Amino acid sequence: MLIQGMLLTPAILLSIASYALLAVLVAFMAFGRRMDYSSAFVLCFFMTPIFGIFAIMKSDKTIRISHYTTRYQCTVCNYEFTEEAAYCSLCGENGEEAKVVPIRKILA
Repeated sequence: MLIQGMLLTPAILLSIASYALLAVLVAFMAFGRRMDYSSAFVLCFFMTPIFGIFAIMKSDKTIRISHYTTRYQCTVCNYEFTEEAAYCSLCGENGEEAKVVPIRKILA
């Protein structure tokens, strides 16, 4: 194959392909960090994968924000209520006065 008068041998093609594959593999290290995959790949491809590893490791990890909801659970029957209550209405039908305690659940 000729590119501007230069013959590309299979060894040169193999080294270019392995360099690009190494850049892709190093760019996968950017998942879970503030640097996204595409910018990590461009950095690795044009500035060498070794420089890309240092830049990716230097970037901060992503901040994960969890959202909570408050539920209320009966201490006897473990039924969950969405609204605040002093006593469980299900256990109250049986003549028991079971307290309801607040619990926090993570929203997915």
